[in-house]
Amino acid sequence: MSHEPAPANPYASLSIAQLVGLQLARLYALLVRMEASGERRVPADIARMVISTEGLVHAFIRVLAAEQLKHAGFIEASNAMREPVGTQAPPALTFDVPHTTPTALLARLETSIQTFERAERQASHLARLILCALLYVSPEPRSIAQRFNTPDQSVFLSSNPPTPSPAPWPPPLSVPSDRARPGNGRSLPIRAM
Repeated sequence: MSHEPAPANPYASLSIAQLVGLQLARLYALLVRMEASGERRVPADIARMVISTEGLVHAFIRVLAAEQLKHAGFIEASNAMREPVGTQAPPALTFDVPHTTPTALLARLETSIQTFERAERQASHLARLILCALLYVSPEPRSIAQRFNTPDQSVFLSSNPPTPSPAPWPPPLSVPSDRARPGNGRSLPIRAM
């Protein structure tokens, strides 16, 4: 038996991905139970939770993309990805919240679950897209490297273009026939030019 105190928050040791997955699983189980019991209407607070969880999945993808940009040395772009999307309009509801059926919410939640399962791949694509946009709007790649002055900038940009390696010691020259000594059949030594 452990004598260590229990943490105040049992979810404190979970990662963000585990928390989002747990939220999706709980909502899915709740909606499946509601559908199996034959309920025709879902309470508005549960419908809002499904919509909020969909936004949470999209925010999780942005966080993953921000981590990739930060690792690549694009700190400003990473910080921009982490900023809340409060300046944009809230997501439009495509259905009436008070009159939503469990089946409609289950379909929406299944889409969110599929998006969450592909979150790392989508975040990678998003980070690459942002990088391409930064390279496109910049007049030359060096200006991006100077703007994002971090040690990890070599992940995407190379400040020194590849140069061909120098040829190894040149192969020995063939002995021309006019250097051969007619008397002893040996050739003259070749001097380096």
